[in-house]
Amino acid sequence: MDISEIRRANLIALMTQSGMKQNVFSEKVGTAPAYISQIINCKVGRNGKPAAVGASLARKIEKSLLLPHGYMDSSHEIKNTENKKASNTDGDLSTPSLGFKNLTEGFVPVLKWNETISFSSIHQYLKDTTVDEWLPPNKDIGENGYGLIVTGYSMSPKFEPNDRIYIEPDFDNNALKTGDLVIVQDQENQEVEFKELVIENSKNYFQSINQKFSSQIINGKILGKVVGLYRKI
Repeated sequence: MDISEIRRANLIALMTQSGMKQNVFSEKVGTAPAYISQIINCKVGRNGKPAAVGASLARKIEKSLLLPHGYMDSSHEIKNTENKKASNTDGDLSTPSLGFKNLTEGFVPVLKWNETISFSSIHQYLKDTTVDEWLPPNKDIGENGYGLIVTGYSMSPKFEPNDRIYIEPDFDNNALKTGDLVIVQDQENQEVEFKELVIENSKNYFQSINQKFSSQIINGKILGKVVGLYRKI
């Protein structure tokens, strides 16, 4: 294969393995969804040549997805269904089975808050769901770790709206202590919230860091321990 074919194959593999929809992938790497579609479908332009991943776009893809410089220019042994996926009329490359463990190994999928209630394992989640956003790797989240997007100001100033936090769902419950940050489901209203743990007389309480939010969760189920922060600048 020449370099255009290699880059196209890598582009399709990246989209397939990450589970990103075409519009999400395009936004992430900073190009138009229509141009990505043209590359995938080998559409011939006015110059008589098919649309291709040029050097500039290749570098943008590598930078956006935290890949090594020059990654797009080399062939990689990745299982992908290039020809079948490329023929989709809507250009939506959905998640193949466990593609996360190949190209995007180590990257962390961002879940929606309500998805944490029924969350069992990352493998099952990626099998059944298309991921719209990935976070850089974090060594502290364990095999089933995931990310969440902070909403509201209850945990400010340490955590602000749109911050990304890393969650370890397989935490050691016996190792938790006062001051640990957790994701907890309020058993009264079933809402999932980001709180600070307080242990008093062998009982767990959950409070906000921001003192303007005085409400406290008394009866809560801990779904995960917060082990990291990722903030977009």
